[in-house]
Amino acid sequence: EKIFRSQPEKLIAKNINDFQALVQDGFFAKYSEVVEKDQTVAAEISIGEEDHTEWFDMVANKLQDGMILTLTSTTHKKEAEEKLRRNYNELLRTKESLKQLNTQLEVKVQARTQDLTQSEERFRLVASATNDAIWDWNFVSNEMWWSDNFYNLFNYDKGDSTTRTASFWFDAIHPEDRDRVRNSINAVIHSDDKKWSDEYRFKRGDGSYAFVFDRASIMYDELGMPYRMLGSMMDVTELQETEEQLKLKNDALEKLIQEFKFVTDFMPQMVWSTQPNGHHDFFNKQWFDYTGLDLELSKNVGWSYVLHPDDYERTLKVWEESLQTGKTYEIEYRMRHKDGTYRWFLARAIPLEDAKGTIIKWFGTCTDIHDQKIVTDVLEQKVKERTHELLQTNTELEASNNELLQFASVASHDLKEPLRKIHMFSHIIKDRFIKDHKEAGSYLERIITSSSRMTRLINDLLTYSRLSVNSLFEPVDLNIIIKEVLSDLELMIHEKQAEIKLGPLPVIDAVPGQMRQVFQNLIFNALKFSREAVKPEIAVTAEIIKEDIIDEENTNKPFCRILVKDNGIGFDAQYRYKIFTIFQQLHSRDKYEGTGIGLAITKKIVEKHHGIISAESEVNVGTAFTIVLPLKQL
Repeated sequence: EKIFRSQPEKLIAKNINDFQALVQDGFFAKYSEVVEKDQTVAAEISIGEEDHTEWFDMVANKLQDGMILTLTSTTHKKEAEEKLRRNYNELLRTKESLKQLNTQLEVKVQARTQDLTQSEERFRLVASATNDAIWDWNFVSNEMWWSDNFYNLFNYDKGDSTTRTASFWFDAIHPEDRDRVRNSINAVIHSDDKKWSDEYRFKRGDGSYAFVFDRASIMYDELGMPYRMLGSMMDVTELQETEEQLKLKNDALEKLIQEFKFVTDFMPQMVWSTQPNGHHDFFNKQWFDYTGLDLELSKNVGWSYVLHPDDYERTLKVWEESLQTGKTYEIEYRMRHKDGTYRWFLARAIPLEDAKGTIIKWFGTCTDIHDQKIVTDVLEQKVKERTHELLQTNTELEASNNELLQFASVASHDLKEPLRKIHMFSHIIKDRFIKDHKEAGSYLERIITSSSRMTRLINDLLTYSRLSVNSLFEPVDLNIIIKEVLSDLELMIHEKQAEIKLGPLPVIDAVPGQMRQVFQNLIFNALKFSREAVKPEIAVTAEIIKEDIIDEENTNKPFCRILVKDNGIGFDAQYRYKIFTIFQQLHSRDKYEGTGIGLAITKKIVEKHHGIISAESEVNVGTAFTIVLPLKQL
């Protein structure tokens, strides 16, 4: 009834073909074989519509002329098998999916592992490259990891396992800092802030404490829970000590500044200081009392306000030059008093430098020189007036000297004329009338000698007076001059059998005739004052020198030093200055002829050439004359 959906009594005597489900798929032919051949047929069939199907195990056996067909329901079994089959297929698909997922996961794990390895390697490199101690605190295991720098910086043994715990870290923090550091870490962990930093004292392996600056970042998982803290610890002990020393120095400096202010307030000068760039940062009490300005105005517009307008640009230029070069600042200017009047001040400032020579401060003073300035101006005016008077007097003296020179020339001519006649007529009388009268001849010889000496004296005086007249300088080869002098003295040199040694002489700016007279006087004296029975030796040498022993203002001016040396009778060294005085003679005129003017003329000629002459001598050893002359005349 359930299978065929009909009452059983209605199914009796029905033809088997009326049961479509039983003859489907060629089963009728199989039923014929059961009857005809007495075979058993077994099969699985389904009966029903699409919305519901029943499954049966069918068995057909021959029974007499017909057959008996048995149907056993296997629907539950079939459903279970179908479910099992679907589950199996699903399992197969799931397995394949898992396989693909596992492959993808392995790829991702490998990539992640490689990234992690590279990241770990970079972390190790950074940890070893920095001077800080890198640390890693795992909250889950409560373990600490320290970089190698930690053990080097704080003198701990890397093999000591106790250093790899968080309790070691907190125990090493100075007791006075420990609670503060612990609380600051807890506060950051329980807040949204991911950064932490603090300064504290950390115990080294040797028991001493280091000042450290510690900073770290907190890492959170996907649930927002902190699981790790990564940080770096910097040893700032030296910095801390430097800051403390700097603080002590600043305190000492502040004390010195107060003392400096106290001292300078009692000074009569204005005292000020500036930074290296020229910005003023200090004025003493005298500044404020004189200018009437306060500190802010003094710093900002003080100098432009108090300096006289005519002195401002000049003062600014000198000040800027000192700032740029470091040269001492010194200038005179007028400053405005608070009552509107101006007074003269001398300003001076010097730079204060550090050990490296860098300017760190300028200190200056302003000294009231108004009264001295007025006196100086009056004196300068008087000096100008006196100078003008001296110039006029000098002009008059030059005119008088010219007149005297003309007079000397005329007087020389007038004096020498009767002397020539005395000399000439004395010779005539001696040669013609008193050859045989010895006593009269002796007297006439004295007259002739005296007239000759008088003539030489007049000539020397005329020469000396002419040296006052300015002469034109020209390049003179002293080698030519000395040869001319030796030629003039050839007879005397031959008579004395003198040996003359000459060195190379320079070319100088000079008056040729005057240079000839200098050498002639010196060599003539060397021959005249030679020792008896000793052959005269005279040496004339020269050298170029750079030192200026005449005028210190022209130290770069080239000079020549000429030495005229002999081996004559010499003189006592105490007379080395006296010999250059006019009419001065150290020896008897009876033994050595002369007027006593030759060396005076020589000295005056050298001085006219802007040079100097000196003498060194020793009795019976010889004399050396040193002449220093400029190569070029200005």
